[in-house]
Amino acid sequence: MLLFLHAHKYGSHTDLFQSGFLFRFRSPATPDLTLELKIAGDRTFEPWTITVINDPEMKVRNSFETWLNGINEHVNNTGLANPSDYQADMTVEQLGKDGAVTKTYTIRGGFPTTVSSIDLSYDTNDAIEEYTVEISYQYWESNTTT
Repeated sequence: MLLFLHAHKYGSHTDLFQSGFLFRFRSPATPDLTLELKIAGDRTFEPWTITVINDPEMKVRNSFETWLNGINEHVNNTGLANPSDYQADMTVEQLGKDGAVTKTYTIRGGFPTTVSSIDLSYDTNDAIEEYTVEISYQYWESNTTT
């Protein structure tokens, strides 16, 4: 499945996320939705893992790394304390074979928690460079939820 994600950044620590950007990625599934109890109760939302198709200039990866560094810096072990400074709303569009949008999800209050490594071995010279990003979020919405 090929999806497009458009992120709108609340804070100001990275220009690419602040102005919003669009990139293509693969994901094995839509975000999970879980109920804690067998009866109606508080909803929980598991982290969502996406597979990013790397761009030659690494603009998307650099933006995710900058975003994570804003949340918690490597050197000083400090970062943004106010969630509105690092959380973003993200729009995910699922596309049909004809390229038309078939479903739209809005991820509310999302932020990356993990950016995986990229294999640097020559063993993978015939594969598209990819890496995963784990997104934590408050909740998601679609045309079938409120």
